[in-house]
Amino acid sequence: MLREYKKLLDVLHLVVTGVLIVATYAALHGFMQGRAEPLRALQDYMPTIGLLTCAVLLTLSHRGFSSFSPFSTPASVLGELAMGYGLGLMVYVFAAYALKLPHLSRAFIFGGIAWSYAGVAAWNLGTYALYRRLRAGGWDSPRVLLNGDKRAAFFYEV
Repeated sequence: MLREYKKLLDVLHLVVTGVLIVATYAALHGFMQGRAEPLRALQDYMPTIGLLTCAVLLTLSHRGFSSFSPFSTPASVLGELAMGYGLGLMVYVFAAYALKLPHLSRAFIFGGIAWSYAGVAAWNLGTYALYRRLRAGGWDSPRVLLNGDKRAAFFYEV
């Protein structure tokens, strides 16, 4: 059943990942307002947050990132996610330089990357564990029907 909806689940997974990234930045902005040197308004950071989110999502999508693969491991999920974040950060840095974006707080930008990676990693590992549990219960597992002699079925144990 998972195979039938894999494209839809991958797109939904990326949408939730994007929402988590933006929500993490919004929460971090509220948290960092109590500093001695407050940040600019959240509206000033929206182009930066949008560019970072799009860059991360595009790199994850381009690399075919999915935690729904039956052959993935937690280390491979975290590694692909780190690769997506690294490539997304490079795309952001080059775009920010090319577009001459105004100077913004580096502590906010890089802190948001770290916190959003932690949140997105927890989300991905949670969905990984959920789909592993569903597969272990027999959901989305292949079924084989053998007709014929019992001796033939001996060689085709599944």
